[in-house]
Amino acid sequence: GSAAGGGRPHANEVYMTYTRQPSLHRISTLLCYAPLLVAFYFASTRVVDNKHFPADIVGGAVLGGSVACWAHSIWFPASR
Repeated sequence: GSAAGGGRPHANEVYMTYTRQPSLHRISTLLCYAPLLVAFYFASTRVVDNKHFPADIVGGAVLGGSVACWAHSIWFPASR
């Protein structure tokens, strides 16, 4: 019954979906953090192997984050 909400699911329906399948919710939450954890792993191994200075890693992270924010703002502009 979400006809009154304009086709969107009611908040209670969404809550029931996540409470019936809490493991699915946890897995999807962990998958959201996976790219960040992989990037952190690669960055730390580069420093430990003496292939990069820590400043290189921080600079790359700042540059990558800036480009990601810029690209996100192009595809998903803020509604005004």
